[in-house]
Amino acid sequence: MAKKAGKSPAFEFDFRGADLKKLLASESAVVRFTVYVEAVDKKGGGQVGALRISAKGISGSSNRTTRRGNGINGDPRPPGMPD
Repeated sequence: MAKKAGKSPAFEFDFRGADLKKLLASESAVVRFTVYVEAVDKKGGGQVGALRISAKGISGSSNRTTRRGNGINGDPRPPGMPD
Protein backbone atom coordinates (compact mmCIF):
# COMPACT_ATOMS: atom_id res chain seq x y z
CA MET A 1 0.00 0.00 0.00
CA ALA A 2 1.38 3.41 -1.00
CA LYS A 3 1.92 6.06 1.65
CA LYS A 4 -0.17 9.18 1.47
CA ALA A 5 1.91 12.15 0.33
CA GLY A 6 2.34 14.90 2.91
CA LYS A 7 1.24 18.45 2.20
CA SER A 8 3.87 21.12 2.00
CA PRO A 9 3.18 24.54 0.48
CA ALA A 10 5.42 25.41 -2.45
CA PHE A 11 4.55 29.12 -2.63
CA GLU A 12 2.44 31.52 -0.63
CA PHE A 13 1.34 35.06 -1.50
CA ASP A 14 -0.50 37.54 0.69
CA PHE A 15 -3.17 39.80 -0.82
CA ARG A 16 -4.70 42.65 1.17
CA GLY A 17 -8.40 42.08 1.76
CA ALA A 18 -9.34 45.65 0.83
CA ASP A 19 -7.51 45.32 -2.52
CA LEU A 20 -9.29 42.06 -3.34
CA LYS A 21 -12.67 43.57 -2.39
CA LYS A 22 -12.04 46.51 -4.73
CA LEU A 23 -11.09 44.17 -7.57
CA LEU A 24 -14.15 41.98 -7.01
CA ALA A 25 -16.38 45.08 -6.81
CA SER A 26 -15.45 45.85 -10.42
CA GLU A 27 -17.77 42.92 -11.24
CA SER A 28 -15.34 41.40 -13.69
CA ALA A 29 -16.42 38.12 -15.27
CA VAL A 30 -13.10 36.54 -14.26
CA VAL A 31 -10.24 37.39 -11.92
CA ARG A 32 -7.00 36.20 -13.52
CA PHE A 33 -3.98 35.46 -11.35
CA THR A 34 -0.70 35.60 -13.27
CA VAL A 35 2.59 34.29 -11.89
CA TYR A 36 5.88 35.44 -13.37
CA VAL A 37 9.59 35.36 -12.55
CA GLU A 38 11.44 38.61 -11.93
CA ALA A 39 15.19 39.16 -11.50
CA VAL A 40 15.93 40.60 -8.05
CA ASP A 41 19.28 41.95 -6.80
CA LYS A 42 20.73 40.09 -3.81
CA LYS A 43 22.22 42.03 -0.88
CA GLY A 44 25.66 40.50 -1.44
CA GLY A 45 25.59 41.14 -5.18
CA GLY A 46 24.27 39.10 -8.07
CA GLN A 47 20.67 38.31 -8.92
CA VAL A 48 18.13 35.61 -8.20
CA GLY A 49 14.72 34.83 -9.70
CA ALA A 50 11.75 35.82 -7.54
CA LEU A 51 8.18 34.74 -8.19
CA ARG A 52 5.56 37.47 -8.37
CA ILE A 53 1.80 37.14 -8.72
CA SER A 54 -0.74 39.70 -9.84
CA ALA A 55 -4.53 39.62 -10.09
CA LYS A 56 -6.55 41.43 -12.74
CA GLY A 57 -10.25 41.71 -13.54
CA ILE A 58 -11.09 40.35 -16.99
CA SER A 59 -14.29 41.19 -18.88
CA GLY A 60 -16.25 38.17 -20.09
CA SER A 61 -16.64 38.57 -23.83
CA SER A 62 -13.49 40.45 -24.86
CA ASN A 63 -11.03 38.74 -22.47
CA ARG A 64 -9.55 42.19 -21.82
CA THR A 65 -8.63 43.81 -18.56
CA THR A 66 -11.49 45.90 -17.17
CA ARG A 67 -11.10 49.67 -16.86
CA ARG A 68 -10.95 49.48 -13.10
CA GLY A 69 -8.95 46.24 -13.23
CA ASN A 70 -5.46 47.70 -13.23
CA GLY A 71 -4.61 44.79 -11.01
CA ILE A 72 -3.20 44.16 -7.59
CA ASN A 73 0.01 42.45 -6.58
CA GLY A 74 0.44 39.78 -3.96
CA ASP A 75 3.36 39.92 -1.56
CA PRO A 76 5.54 36.79 -1.74
CA ARG A 77 5.82 34.97 1.55
CA PRO A 78 8.28 32.09 1.90
CA PRO A 79 6.58 28.87 3.08
CA GLY A 80 6.94 28.14 6.77
CA MET A 81 7.15 31.80 7.84
CA PRO A 82 4.98 32.56 10.89
CA ASP A 83 1.80 34.58 10.31
